[in-house]
Amino acid sequence: MARTKSKYQLVTKDLMWDLLGKLGKLKAKLNKIKADADLSINKIKEQRKGKEAPLKEEVERIVGTILHFLMYNRKLFISPRSWKHAFGKIGWRKVREDKLKVTNTERALASLKEQGLDDCIRVKEEVDKQALYRKGHDVIAGIDGISFPEEDEEPFIDAILEPETTIE
Repeated sequence: MARTKSKYQLVTKDLMWDLLGKLGKLKAKLNKIKADADLSINKIKEQRKGKEAPLKEEVERIVGTILHFLMYNRKLFISPRSWKHAFGKIGWRKVREDKLKVTNTERALASLKEQGLDDCIRVKEEVDKQALYRKGHDVIAGIDGISFPEEDEEPFIDAILEPETTIE
């Protein structure tokens, strides 16, 4: 078996004790550096919180005010649904997800079978919404027991972020 040379030197017992003492001092210095860094980081975090708090409050106040405007003036956003400005865009957008709502499973299954849409019925005899959705709105409209949920709307605000601006 070939021997490899160690990168560490063989020392005496007395030298080993000296090295152990040195190791303790080095680890203590490392711990002090880490503790000092943690203190500095915590101070920076606290400073950040202090600077952020009034800005976050102002953002919350402005967003609330704009949302209040949108709610109060809902009729102004029927057409067009949004307003665009140099500072950003506000308006209302559709929230409805493309999903079907089976209101009466038994009637829907009977109607699907009548219309020869067996591929939209799972083995378990439940409505396969994905397959039915692929058939299109015209087919779905003629099926008893299935309807689309009403579309909800929610207000939105898309502000354009500007680099390094001063706020007065």
